Amino acid sequence: MRSLWAAALLAAAWQCRAEGTFGGSLALTSDYVFRGLSQTCGKPAAQADVHYRISSPSAGESFLGVWGSQELSGEYCPTPGELNLYAGHSWLTGLASSLTLTYAHYAYPGSAEGHYDYDEFEGAWAFQDRLFVTVAWVPNALGYTNYSASRDRNAVSLGLQLNQPIASAFTATVGVGYDQIADVTGAGFTFWSAGIAYGRGPAQIGVSYFGTSDRARHLYGGMGGNRWAATVIWRFGLGAK
Repeated sequence: MRSLWAAALLAAAWQCRAEGTFGGSLALTSDYVFRGLSQTCGKPAAQADVHYRISSPSAGESFLGVWGSQELSGEYCPTPGELNLYAGHSWLTGLASSLTLTYAHYAYPGSAEGHYDYDEFEGAWAFQDRLFVTVAWVPNALGYTNYSASRDRNAVSLGLQLNQPIASAFTATVGVGYDQIADVTGAGFTFWSAGIAYGRGPAQIGVSYFGTSDRARHLYGGMGGNRWAATVIWRFGLGAK
């Protein structure tokens, strides 16, 4: 399904005689935190992204890519590595707003094979690249019922983030959210974050503070709770194709 959908996006964009561009990023982070939970058990990680975007003035922008993260300490963690395959499309919904629909397959090669993998469909609305509202749905989240595990649970994740530019290329961010996907019982937990980033050219460095409700700490121990993380990102583009 992933390859067919991505191929359809590319074919539609080519029919619009759109222009494609390769790009990506390289990053180092002291702690990979996603929706409030540390995915690397509080340890540093190296991350990389490669994507291809096809833009058309009338049809918006289609994209597909691969993103990966690898925990660097070598100590035990249930999900030391992560590999995401994604594809989607974005278009303007007003003079200052846009909507992006994305499909992503989350795979965890370093864990028990297929145990944590899932597929996610996300809609994200952005206003002036400052306010972001996201809704994600997973049809095959991991769950436990009657003392047995299954991967057919429906789950959602909701997020709200505000980015505020401040003096001298600094940007402050604050966000809140609610997640059922990582909660195997489906009850869900809340998470939040606040941070500041400095960008210069293709490079950016940021420091953020993350927190979760007590339920996340109860479910995942040290992977939940409150923590700091610092991240350095370098973005690149390979030109039009």
